[in-house]
Amino acid sequence: MSMLVNYVQPVHFHSFEVSEKRNKSFEISSFVETQATSLLKEYPVEFVNYNKRQLSRIYPRGKRVDSSNFLPQIFWNAGCQLVALNFQTLDLAMQLNLGIFEYNNHCGYILKPDFMRRDDRRFDPFAESIMDGVVAATLTIKVIAGQFVTDRKIGTYVEVDMYGLPTDTVRRRHRTKTVPNNGINPVYDEDPFVFKKVVLPTLAVIRMAVMDENNKLLGHRVLPVMGLRPGYRHIPLRNECNLPLLMPTVFVHISVKDYVPDDMSDIVDFLTNPQKFPTTNWREKTKEKRKTLLSKLFDFGEDFKISDLENGKSPKLHNVNKSSNTKSVQSNGRASVPPSPQHEDSKPLAGNKSSVPAFTEEVTKQQITKKPTHPLVKAEPSNGQPMQSKSTIQSLLDDPSLLVPTPLKDLKNQKGFFKVICKRDKELESLSKKHEKARETMREIHELQEERLMISQVKAKTAMEKVHAKSLKKAIKTGNVEQVEQANRQEYQQLTREQDEKHKELRKTQAEVFVAMCKDHFQAEMDVMLKHHDSVYDVLKLIMDINHREHDRKLTAIFEMEVEEHRRKMEEHSKKEMKTLSKMYKDKNELARIKREAQTKHIDEVVQERAKHKDLLYKKKDELKRELSLIQQEYEKEREMVPKEYRAIYEEKCRKLTEQFRDVGLCDSREELNGEQNTPL
Repeated sequence: MSMLVNYVQPVHFHSFEVSEKRNKSFEISSFVETQATSLLKEYPVEFVNYNKRQLSRIYPRGKRVDSSNFLPQIFWNAGCQLVALNFQTLDLAMQLNLGIFEYNNHCGYILKPDFMRRDDRRFDPFAESIMDGVVAATLTIKVIAGQFVTDRKIGTYVEVDMYGLPTDTVRRRHRTKTVPNNGINPVYDEDPFVFKKVVLPTLAVIRMAVMDENNKLLGHRVLPVMGLRPGYRHIPLRNECNLPLLMPTVFVHISVKDYVPDDMSDIVDFLTNPQKFPTTNWREKTKEKRKTLLSKLFDFGEDFKISDLENGKSPKLHNVNKSSNTKSVQSNGRASVPPSPQHEDSKPLAGNKSSVPAFTEEVTKQQITKKPTHPLVKAEPSNGQPMQSKSTIQSLLDDPSLLVPTPLKDLKNQKGFFKVICKRDKELESLSKKHEKARETMREIHELQEERLMISQVKAKTAMEKVHAKSLKKAIKTGNVEQVEQANRQEYQQLTREQDEKHKELRKTQAEVFVAMCKDHFQAEMDVMLKHHDSVYDVLKLIMDINHREHDRKLTAIFEMEVEEHRRKMEEHSKKEMKTLSKMYKDKNELARIKREAQTKHIDEVVQERAKHKDLLYKKKDELKRELSLIQQEYEKEREMVPKEYRAIYEEKCRKLTEQFRDVGLCDSREELNGEQNTPL
């Protein structure tokens, strides 16, 4: 029977991919708020799509021992259907929950927006831009006054907050002034609170809260933005339980409009009220805006003005006098020479064209063609013709220094490589101190062993001497002194030989132990070097790759700079050529044909020059690649040879140490140990 009344089946949540493959709309998963927040941060769109298909339940984490709540709006934005709260705590989250479900007549359900239900729509809860099919809104609320807010004689103020998408949420920003000692009819009369851009009005709510001067809540109201009615309104307030208060209200003026970007506000105002904006003013403003936008496309230096183009002047020629008796084209078809700037105020005599200095035309052309030069590009010739880009390429991409790679030894001076080497050397230094201490301890042990052996040998000799003295006294009495002396001498020599053998055996054993310990130290140092070998050369490889990319990027940057500079010069030359053609030909059809031919020629030249630049760039990149490959080969060879060098150094140290102690029996043990202190470790 229980299976017949179950509409949903609780399942454990694995991942959004697994849920999408299962595609079972009757399954529901529960998420603790921390897990849901993490999923929302990492997979916001997938979370919304999950809630389009099936139900999700969010509940507070167990560490909320004070029964506090999280803001449910966070998960409503993702389309979560069941957002559980601690109803025993009437905080802000609970007030929002009660207020938003009041909009649908307390039925307990609110239909999600269309784009949060349809599979063909994509919605990101963290979106900041306007979505397709959704009209953003601009909300303006002016708090005018309050009525019967409280019966106490205390100061009050009103806060207006908005909750919705993260980009729409505005908290603790809009607050009226505090009206002191008036809780019956405080008059706030503040400037309107403007919520300029509400990206998603269907999910946004407004909360008006009336507070006293001690920041205690006197009443509030939560209203969905879509349910607001514009105009002057008395808004009844609710208490913390969202129950209606009898008399307290807030008198406000509400304005809800479609959002209009700032750059389009003039057009909307003009269309809304054309009489307020005369046509002449509108045209002037449009004209000024076009001038500003057009000025970005020209580059004539500091003396250039947009008004020069409107008046038909050429850039940097706006100071030339235009008298009525100066003709634009002479009878022979050549352009007339303007008067000299030095004689700007004086009018030329009629028929006396030779009075104008001959060098004025050349100076004017130099003023026109003079452009600010790039530090890596040669100046343009004074004859007005664009310079050949081949020379520019040779002066830049043909620079031999661009093809010289950074040597490997210079790369090892980089900070990153030096940091890894210092880490290895620090570990080696610590190990060396440890080994030095171990050798010092062993030296002391060997000295103590020798001292004990010598003491025992001295005692043995003393005891033998006493025995020999007694036997000699007995021999004197018996008369066989020579035989006893000879026997004592042989016994003493035998003892001395045995003691020497023990001493040599001790020194040999000590030497073997010391050599074994030193070899272990050498092995430990080599192991440290080998352990850091891969990390050291990985860092060097990274530094080398970055350096090689910088070489390649430098060539590309020079190529792009040269292409852009050449394009700019060709554009300038094309403009001058078009202006000259306009003066030479009066037939409009002929002029249009010649301009088309000149434009086609100009495009072909630009394409050809760009192709030349690109071929040269590829050539230089190939040469650079060959040079960089040599550095790469050097790196690979060194990385392969260094471990072999470490092992060779280890074997050489062991060999020298073995040779040093090969004839250990011929020298003193103390000298051996002290001499071994100087062996390199």
